Amino acid sequence: MTCVLCYNATLPNAQHEFTKGKTMMNVGLIGLDGHQGAVLNGIVKSDELRLAAVASERQDALDGMRKTKAGDEETGFYANWEELLDKETLDILAICSTNEQHAAQIQAGAERGLHLCSEKPLTTTLDDLAETRAAVEKAGVKLTMLLTMRFTPPYLCVKRIVESGVLGEVCLATAQKSYKLGARPEWQRCRMSFGGTIPFVGIHGMDLIRWTSGREFVECMAYHANTGHPDIRDMEDQASVLLKLDNGGSATMRIDYCRPSTADTHGDDRLRLAGSQGVVEVMSGEVTLITEADGPTQPEMPPEQDLFLDFVASIKGEKEHLIPAEDCFRMTEVVLRARDAADGGRIVRL
Repeated sequence: MTCVLCYNATLPNAQHEFTKGKTMMNVGLIGLDGHQGAVLNGIVKSDELRLAAVASERQDALDGMRKTKAGDEETGFYANWEELLDKETLDILAICSTNEQHAAQIQAGAERGLHLCSEKPLTTTLDDLAETRAAVEKAGVKLTMLLTMRFTPPYLCVKRIVESGVLGEVCLATAQKSYKLGARPEWQRCRMSFGGTIPFVGIHGMDLIRWTSGREFVECMAYHANTGHPDIRDMEDQASVLLKLDNGGSATMRIDYCRPSTADTHGDDRLRLAGSQGVVEVMSGEVTLITEADGPTQPEMPPEQDLFLDFVASIKGEKEHLIPAEDCFRMTEVVLRARDAADGGRIVRL
């Protein structure tokens, strides 16, 4: 298969260049333990992408991928991700493995000059984050993280409302992620492989607060514990994070795995921004805006966007990606420091 992006594998930090007349980009997928659907759906929608190879330690998951519409008769299947990288010619590497593997896999992809789409968080430790950032910046490749909620209509709508100025100064922000616990895989029950509920789940809501409000976090404190579900061991079943904003405002993030199995949806996601001139909130996917000039209204929703195709467009130089690499590094740092604040029972500067 030929590629839109031509890669000189003899140069460890070689940059991809567009080659006239070539039509396909090869995507490698490592791991089937995350939001790999965001990558696969993007590939299916595009005539410029193909799934070149998949690696997973779980044979049942790997076998299930053999019928994916994103692949073709030449798609390779591997039990070992390092073997995939050694044998395949790729342009983009997608990483949807267990959390403790992200750092090594991102760094290996960067060393090969591959553009990178990683599951969140990028790493489970701050030391790994520093090494990963250095590897990506040295290679000069593009990086994104699967912060999928940025691309959905309700939160695109909130972002647009804040940027319009109708809320005035954002004073307070609140986000919620409440999930059904269900059957959790073994790797999520161990802190070393999981990294904590705040980095794994809280990163979505905390990123939405930062992204939609346009404010930066400067300080936080947090609490987390496994209070009611001993069978999941190290995995916290609830957490609360309190953050100070750079304008003196405050934000809170609440997370739990206590949503009853009888609920009609797996998750209950919420976001509320209170400003000096109005309030906007998202509940059950509906956006409500109240301002000093108008009572409650339901703003028109923008269309949903595709994270992976947006990333590919940025690789091709067609646009700026909605999730800059700097946001990936910053949000991983924020959630790891928030987790450490909860572990240590202290206020942490961000």
